[in-house]
Amino acid sequence: MTVAHIKGFSCFRDKLLNDTLLWAAVTGVPGVVLSTWRTVIVGWKPVITLHLIILGVLWAMWLLRSRLSYHTRIGVLLAVMLILIYAGLAQFGPAGGAQSFAIVLAFTCMLFLSPRVAWLLIAANTAGLVLIGYAATQYWFPYNFDYDVYAHHPIAWFNLIWTLVSYGAALAYIVWRMVTELQTRHHAVECLLEQHQVTLAESKRLAQMQHSILESIPDAVVVSDRAGKITLVNEQTVAMFGHQREELIGAPVELLLPQALKTIHAQHRQDYLAKPVVRVMGTGMELVAISRDGSKVPVDVGLGPVHVLNGTMVVASLRDISDRKRTEENLRRERDRTQRYLDTVQTIMVSLDTDGRITMINRRCC
Repeated sequence: MTVAHIKGFSCFRDKLLNDTLLWAAVTGVPGVVLSTWRTVIVGWKPVITLHLIILGVLWAMWLLRSRLSYHTRIGVLLAVMLILIYAGLAQFGPAGGAQSFAIVLAFTCMLFLSPRVAWLLIAANTAGLVLIGYAATQYWFPYNFDYDVYAHHPIAWFNLIWTLVSYGAALAYIVWRMVTELQTRHHAVECLLEQHQVTLAESKRLAQMQHSILESIPDAVVVSDRAGKITLVNEQTVAMFGHQREELIGAPVELLLPQALKTIHAQHRQDYLAKPVVRVMGTGMELVAISRDGSKVPVDVGLGPVHVLNGTMVVASLRDISDRKRTEENLRRERDRTQRYLDTVQTIMVSLDTDGRITMINRRCC
């Protein structure tokens, strides 16, 4: 997962937390009204005063949301839920409906906290519920109201229904927001995958075309990096020097040079990289390369730089000129033989080409 993905999820969760605070503050208004209305049945209880304080805290949290950190807001929201759970159970027992907040608390923990912290808080809340349940069974909490009257009074039912519906709707809204966000992200991922597939197909097509072009070149082609390591060769290179492609890839280019030239070539290579241009290598010199069996191969070498993201690559094209050298040697021998024949003639002999230029003379002319 990239940093952009993490930041995107953090922003979404932050907005969702603000929406949750607003929802709790808005739904808390009629909730507090109904809770206060219950004094008709059970009289004034400290927990009702607490509801008024909590409502003020929720509105303050939402109004100051831009100034408060994420952890402050979620911490206060969870503290409010825990207070409502245990204050409600302590004042009204299982008849008060505070137990519904325990479900909301677990959902909120998993949504806004890390999994480890969420599970720890859920486990701690579970232990707290067990303890307060045990305390209630031991009559440590006096429930001073007529449950029969409370259970049949419309105000109590209004309060219960509003609590269940409002918090059920809050959970449904949060789930809807999450599903919508997931659908949006899924669509974005599908678009990116489609673009990636198109780009990948185009890259494969270009790679195949480049490979075909490289293999169609009649000369041996050797590509090396700045360190002089061979990174790419064509089939002509394999045929010319007898090395397998796997042997050449990663090997230094000096592998193809005579032993006497390997040290000085490394310096020449650095000089070329300092000012890389397209040029012929060793103009006026007779260059040779070494094949796998140690035989010398006379070559003409052309150099050219290729600038890529990770630096400059050097492309060397090597043409085997063995046939040309043999032809030149045969012509030289034939010329020497002809010269010897001419030198045996005792008269002056001059050879002219079709343009009238002198090409050969015998010794008698000197």
